[in-house]
Amino acid sequence: MKYIARLILLINIFFFYVLFISCFVKHHKKSTVADSITQDPIQIIASFAQPWVGGVKGSGSGVNYEFQCIIKKTNSYIIDQLWVGENFLTPSVWGKSGSYLSNGYNCNDTIFIRANQHFNSGKSSENDTSKVTSENKVPFKFSGDALIGYKLKDKRKYITVINMVKKQTLYYP
Repeated sequence: MKYIARLILLINIFFFYVLFISCFVKHHKKSTVADSITQDPIQIIASFAQPWVGGVKGSGSGVNYEFQCIIKKTNSYIIDQLWVGENFLTPSVWGKSGSYLSNGYNCNDTIFIRANQHFNSGKSSENDTSKVTSENKVPFKFSGDALIGYKLKDKRKYITVINMVKKQTLYYP
């Protein structure tokens, strides 16, 4: 009986050890969706672009972008930049529950980085990409569909997104 109890205890210790270590071990396997410029603790597992057209005159059209990510290392990341081609967009970060997140993500959290490119409305938008400034200019030439910029401990880092999936156009009433 003592042997079985010790065996169960060892199995439980091993399980928690593996779970604990998995949050701190860097995976060197390359993703088919994202190519990290640095050894990045944010892994992009899916990326989408969905064009949309407004149904009301003057509402314009645009593209919604979404990047589904898994946090591989607990830390305070500030995800604050997104370029699609040469166009700068301001991203927002959301949790699985639909709540807005600003920073401080935990290991194995799933987050969604979202942005909307709006054009053809005749109105100016917060994501108006027609005015390129030194603050929103692409920091370097990248090969991919998008570039996500974030800060980690006052250092600027980037993730290049490849193989973005284009969804069917949304036609709003």
